[in-house]
Amino acid sequence: MTVEPDKAVEGVDDTEEQPTREHSRRVRLLVLAALLLFGAVIQVGHVARYQLVSPIDELQHLDYLIRAPSLDIPGSGDKVGQEAARAETCSRIDNVFDLNLMPCTPDDQQVDVSRLQEQGFNTAFIHPPTYYFVDGVVARVIDVAIPGHQGPLTTGRLAGVVWTLAAVAFLWLLMREMRAGLLATSVVIVIVITAPTVMHAASTINPDGTSVAMGAAMLWAAVRWERRRTGAWLLVLFAALSVGTKVTNLAGVGVALAYLAWPMVRSLPDRWRARSEQPLLDADDKKRLLAVGLPVAAVLVVALAWRLVQNSLQIIPSSQIPMVIPVLVDRFPLADFGSSWHYTFSPLQSAWLAPFLRTRIVTFMGGVGDFLVVAGAFAGAVLAGRATRERRLGVIALVAIAACGPALVVFNYVVQSIFTVIPPRYGLSIVPALGAAAVPALRRRSGLVIGTAFALFASGVVLSAMAFA
Repeated sequence: MTVEPDKAVEGVDDTEEQPTREHSRRVRLLVLAALLLFGAVIQVGHVARYQLVSPIDELQHLDYLIRAPSLDIPGSGDKVGQEAARAETCSRIDNVFDLNLMPCTPDDQQVDVSRLQEQGFNTAFIHPPTYYFVDGVVARVIDVAIPGHQGPLTTGRLAGVVWTLAAVAFLWLLMREMRAGLLATSVVIVIVITAPTVMHAASTINPDGTSVAMGAAMLWAAVRWERRRTGAWLLVLFAALSVGTKVTNLAGVGVALAYLAWPMVRSLPDRWRARSEQPLLDADDKKRLLAVGLPVAAVLVVALAWRLVQNSLQIIPSSQIPMVIPVLVDRFPLADFGSSWHYTFSPLQSAWLAPFLRTRIVTFMGGVGDFLVVAGAFAGAVLAGRATRERRLGVIALVAIAACGPALVVFNYVVQSIFTVIPPRYGLSIVPALGAAAVPALRRRSGLVIGTAFALFASGVVLSAMAFA
């Protein structure tokens, strides 16, 4: 369904309304600025409170981030460099493995990287360099701009603020495109960026920190295209950037493209039956087919190019890396595949948190927020009218969080012959769709009251934990 942009009513003098519109625009900009500031504050606060290296592969990501600005891209079999290794020995790791880690190594001594995690292999080689290059460059700028030596771990984490700000900005644009109210827009943004899983991904060196921003940007481009406010080029750009940042961000791309394709797919059975009397695809269907096909082509081109680059950088096959060997399988894991639907069904589940967030109140807040995001999308889909974009988006988003886990199990088996339990955070790029699908529920007074109360509660819990825990 195409929704035309609002049009001015002929014969109505809106001169007197101009000051009101300007005032409303000023209020919106102030609220957006406050949300951006809030996102930056919790990002910096998390970095300030969490000094240990995260065991969620942060050593490997740190090494990649240090090397990427010099176009030194790790390949399969590469070991981590001395700068990253030294950073881990001095900052220590947030894991029992730290008991076996050597003492802080001075700059004039070599670190035996084989004694580090994964025997020193850089397992982040599977990821494209976009995230690492962007954050690596920003980290270097931060290191120059801030007096004193902050160290690559701190500057690399602070660089992640670009993705937090991008997440806030694109969530704002998406919610406004869905015609959500100012308060409802703010509620969704606050609930998402205060989710402990999102905070950890964005405030440590980890490409999962890009997922919310990429998912929101892709869906915003899709909704904007459907309203005839932009061309398909924006879809192509964000689809290519998503796969060029992290492959799991394709979940968000899939949601956006399914949202665009559904009206065309839904009409095909009727058109097929009447194919002798009318074309199988009408003009709108052809435009949708092009809007879906071009991003898919862009994804395939980027993925193929990165595959070729990976092959050229390979030192040893990935199947010989110590971390990979235990998860290699010789046949499809059918039993685990059957239960994998719930791996990402609640994408805001918290798998690992910084010590200052490991409190009962934060755990409670994270669980309730995870539930509200999924329940909000379900309620929005139910409350939305038939054949509306809100219901379409809600159904697609809910199906996507159930399908994401099985899809990744299949992908890992086909591409690498491995099976591993899929972390919930791999579904983070679908979260913006869940938030946008909740708009009909947030138009109800009860929904808005519940959402606002929880957003205030979550903000207080996070800020209190940073200040006092």
